Amino acid sequence: MQKPRQLAVLIDLDPLKPELLGRILEKAADHGTIGIRRAYGNRSKLSDWKACLQYHDIEPRTNYGTGTNAADITLIIDAADMLHTGKADGFCIVAGDHHFTGLINWLQDRKVFVAGIGGPKLRDEFGGLFTDTEDLRGPDGARGKAERDLTDRIKAAIRDSPRPPAGYVRLSVVKSRLGSFEPRAYCHGDLVSLLRWYGEEFDVVDGRTVGQPPGDYVRVRPPSI
Repeated sequence: MQKPRQLAVLIDLDPLKPELLGRILEKAADHGTIGIRRAYGNRSKLSDWKACLQYHDIEPRTNYGTGTNAADITLIIDAADMLHTGKADGFCIVAGDHHFTGLINWLQDRKVFVAGIGGPKLRDEFGGLFTDTEDLRGPDGARGKAERDLTDRIKAAIRDSPRPPAGYVRLSVVKSRLGSFEPRAYCHGDLVSLLRWYGEEFDVVDGRTVGQPPGDYVRVRPPSI
């Protein structure tokens, strides 16, 4: 029986929306067993999303050197090292530009499996082994168990909150019900951003549009209520 492919997922974080990381990993897993997952970016970006990367068990990688291409160079060096040392026999490169064309060609010339996830300009570089990040954004995008558990938790907090007849709950009440919940750990800057990301799951409105008094404008409810 053929040994499962040991896949390294290498992510150029700078042009990427961190909210997509869960869906990217779900898609990458279609190509093999993920053994290594690393994110590359400037120190500020890596620091801002430290909790998010920890949530997805992604290792942030410090750059070799400085400058605009330092993260790209680090990714390329790591990929070559992983192949040479046998830590991975397949790669999924997540990028938004053509900075890794040389690496992709180098791997393909050596008959190494390499898939891509990123912007549409990269499609031709990977052929049929490519996924456009736009295809991961909508309600039909990959949804892992962690994402489903997260939205279920928020829905439960809303349903357990007192609601006026319209069914909309103040965001501050939802936050209180969630306790020590930290949206940044789930790759969102705040709770409103998270709720709007799952637009098919929640109605998020300015409270003034549903006849509520000023002072706590944001209201939310699951569409099923």
